[in-house]
Amino acid sequence: MLWRFGVQSTLTLFFRIFLLALLCSLKIALAAEPALPYVDAEIDPAKSFWNDHVHYPFPHQYAQVKDKQGRSWEIAYADLFRGEAAQRAKAPVLVLLHGRGMNSGYWGQLMERPLAADWRVIAIDWSNSGKSLPRNLDRPVTRSLEDSRHLVHDLVVRHLGVAKASYLGHSLGGQLAAGYALLFPENVERLVLYAPGGLESLPAIEQNGFRYDDPTLEKRPEVFLKAWQEGKLLSIGDTREAIEKSFYVSPRPGAMAYLQRGDKLNEFMVASRAAVLQGNPRERERFQQNYAWETVASLSECRIEDQEALPSRIPKLKVPTLLALGELDPIILPNNAEHVYGSARRTQSPIQIKIYEKGGHFIHTDLPEAFSREVLDFLTTGKVAEPVYQGIKAPERTPLANLPPEVLRFKQRAEAAYAKQDIEEIKRAIYHPDYRRDGQTLKEHLDTFAAYVPMITQWQMLIYSVEREGDLFVLDVEVKTSLGNVKNKVWLKELNGEWLSYGNQK
Repeated sequence: MLWRFGVQSTLTLFFRIFLLALLCSLKIALAAEPALPYVDAEIDPAKSFWNDHVHYPFPHQYAQVKDKQGRSWEIAYADLFRGEAAQRAKAPVLVLLHGRGMNSGYWGQLMERPLAADWRVIAIDWSNSGKSLPRNLDRPVTRSLEDSRHLVHDLVVRHLGVAKASYLGHSLGGQLAAGYALLFPENVERLVLYAPGGLESLPAIEQNGFRYDDPTLEKRPEVFLKAWQEGKLLSIGDTREAIEKSFYVSPRPGAMAYLQRGDKLNEFMVASRAAVLQGNPRERERFQQNYAWETVASLSECRIEDQEALPSRIPKLKVPTLLALGELDPIILPNNAEHVYGSARRTQSPIQIKIYEKGGHFIHTDLPEAFSREVLDFLTTGKVAEPVYQGIKAPERTPLANLPPEVLRFKQRAEAAYAKQDIEEIKRAIYHPDYRRDGQTLKEHLDTFAAYVPMITQWQMLIYSVEREGDLFVLDVEVKTSLGNVKNKVWLKELNGEWLSYGNQK
């Protein structure tokens, strides 16, 4: 009997250990695959699109907060913590600030990893979008980024009582976060500027009589709304197909598309923008207006004639900062890091720069595991994973002084066409009608590129090599623009005596 009892006890112990191991493995598996945000397949325009059809993988709350002008706004936010309740008050805090046209449902591993490490995470729908949008339909669309910084401060510091936190801002949220750390440095522990706007000072940007970077538009909403109604401003697109292309097709050669197909989080981002078109009419109009407005709000802080413009102040940040850029980003060009790097060294600013070789504008879905791990390591230790950017080390190449006459004429036509900032002139002067590159037709290429043409006030083509391949010229070029420098490869084919950009025909 004793023998039998010992065997049963041993078997019972083994069974308990096995069951415990199974439960632990199940918990790990569940933690590794967190719930994902989603958008309903069927959209009822009579309901609130953001409240009823867009679903975040976490609960959210609302707070009444004030901007710099003293105006009240109702802001949606999530305040999450998964550690022991008694440790919440002592937990380090991370505040997440999303990009233009986005919402706090899209963070993925950038939210999940710190939560798993017992951080408290606050994610805010700060930009008159997401869950905040339906609560503020009657408030001004022309809200400055400085007003939004005060909203964030009022929410985090006053309403939630978090005197000091780390902040991570993506894209336009990065521009917001940079200005926030300059405005409220005593409230910022560490700062991550992830593919941020606001790095480059730009000359005046004007088209069709509308100046995109006019700082007075904040107080003249009627001027902005008139330009929006006349179709002079950037749009999210008029069809689901157009919106999908804006995400899945790169707006410039040699760069990644904003998002890669097949990723569930990427699908949510596309759906949360595309399904707006079928949603509540008032919410749709406000979302479209806000998308256009945020371009103006961003550019108004980057005017080259303004000595106190944000790009000149970012290198003076005094809080430990990680500037994370994707080498293949289609819009925030990594060569902007050189300006920040040099200025930060001169001012002894604690800015460290990391350029992700295989990352684009959405590094957190291009490289979710590596990026989220390295961001959390920086937030925890203040150290940036190698290799840290150390400035341009390669010697500058010398462009060719003597070009074949055919290539020289192409270069001169291209520079003159871009100087006119006219997409039809660019099409006529530069492109072969049979242009195709990496699966993109001429129309698709120009459609994705047209939005940037009004912003390109400088365009110079440097050509480093010219090779002849059959009936083509193949050029190794670098294009210097007011938005940054772009390395490129150009194929030229002759048509009616002119050599035109032909693409790689893939």
